[in-house]
Amino acid sequence: MKKYLFVLALISLTACQDNSGTSTQQKNAANPDTTSYKIYSELMDQILGQKLGKVSNGTAYRTGSLNPYRKGFPGFSHKALAACMIWDVENARVSYKNWFSSGNTDWNYAAVGALNNCEHYKRQKSLSCKCQVVDHDDINVLEIPYDFRRAYESRPENGPGVIANVGAGGNSHNGNEIRYSEAHVQPIDSPLIVRYRPIHKATRIKDETTVAVDKDGKEKTDTEHNESTISVTKVGENLLYQTSYRADDKDFTFNMLMSELGDVQEVTVSGPDTEKSHEVNQALQTFKTMIEAYSTVYPDEGIKTGDELYSDRGEVRMGSFDAWVKIKGRVVGLTHFRGRPSILVDLAGSYLRIGSNPKSYMNGWMLLDANTGVTTKMHTRTVMQFSANAKKLIMTAIDELRLPQLAPTQITDPSEKQFYLDLAWEKLLEGREVFPVMVKQVGRVGYVKSASLIGGKKCDAVFRYDETGQGDWELTCTDGTRAVGVLQTLGRGKGSKGSGFDTDGNKIDFRIRHSLVEN
Repeated sequence: MKKYLFVLALISLTACQDNSGTSTQQKNAANPDTTSYKIYSELMDQILGQKLGKVSNGTAYRTGSLNPYRKGFPGFSHKALAACMIWDVENARVSYKNWFSSGNTDWNYAAVGALNNCEHYKRQKSLSCKCQVVDHDDINVLEIPYDFRRAYESRPENGPGVIANVGAGGNSHNGNEIRYSEAHVQPIDSPLIVRYRPIHKATRIKDETTVAVDKDGKEKTDTEHNESTISVTKVGENLLYQTSYRADDKDFTFNMLMSELGDVQEVTVSGPDTEKSHEVNQALQTFKTMIEAYSTVYPDEGIKTGDELYSDRGEVRMGSFDAWVKIKGRVVGLTHFRGRPSILVDLAGSYLRIGSNPKSYMNGWMLLDANTGVTTKMHTRTVMQFSANAKKLIMTAIDELRLPQLAPTQITDPSEKQFYLDLAWEKLLEGREVFPVMVKQVGRVGYVKSASLIGGKKCDAVFRYDETGQGDWELTCTDGTRAVGVLQTLGRGKGSKGSGFDTDGNKIDFRIRHSLVEN
């Protein structure tokens, strides 16, 4: 049985999560993470049961009326609610000082507005609580700190945060499916070009629970929490993907050399006495299998909704075990994760096969970061029934890679909106790259302040155009770089395009898009 548990524990590709807690963002009572849902439900019941205090003039609500958050904000398509949370680890109790809600036409700004109001209140009152988004568009996005979760679930009255319901589903992929419900998803109608790009060291956290159910229905639960780091650096024309691993009280590094499309050329391990460590070499073989089965190879022509990313792969053998895995990954559309444009991939229909046992179907989803190509989150559930009288194994895993937020940290002006700068800059960029930028529009002039571009370069820009849609632009960066050029608007809602040169004579070509998937 240990062999099977070991295989199950390694069938999810490494992605990652914040050190501060376990991300739990499912919407309803079928949420596999019962701890998050229980705390979220209790908090929302308290908050929604409160009456409004002082209400600003011009709103549709009156002082003393019940919290109308569930009804939304008139004129806004998105909403969020934040609270100043107090996580009492010693007593395993959670409370909050105050709550704040916000509405906006932009998904990111709704959360930012609620958090800003919370932080302002926290500073004003000199509080020691932590401002967190609790609800986003009626979806649970509350993140539970790991230390608090461990203390909370150790109490008999709370029980473990079991992330699998045993009753329905069996080994069918139709029952207890893990559905994506974290953010709005829009279809990718025209090909979106994605390539792997360098990233600085990022925290990787994986939380995994395996539930063994015997023929009498008794459960035995095993939960693991692992932390590591990954980085991706440029090596000539290729990229070096590295992830840390600890075994035998020693630190090792798995190294994967790949092209920007994701074609793997070499996988190795480095560290002290790697040849002598059976555990490390076994983990290396599993890492190679994960790369063969789960890593995304991006097509030259880009990806769009409906594409099958792993259609050319059959069953992949898992190391030296008599086990095979087959991944199905259908592109659903474009969404956001931590303010970053991300591609949602549905994993339903994937399966695991061990020996002569029936196929064990897997469901779930993954998010691919549109700017760097890496998997930033994956949530999976696998059920295996070895025989009618044997144990049933149910394994769920949540992996996250916590890359820096791309969303703005505060709203400086309601006229400021997020766009995407599709940029080619001779000698400074090897190819085209996309950068999120905030543009403040005043009449026919657009202003960009402190945009983070190449290698952290901070730049200000001004875009001007006349009634015909033609104009000019200029850019100034903190390192002294300057550039000027011309531009042409492309019609309402279609952004603009432009070209020019910097002071060193390097050519610049760009397109300003409202979204990543515009034609």
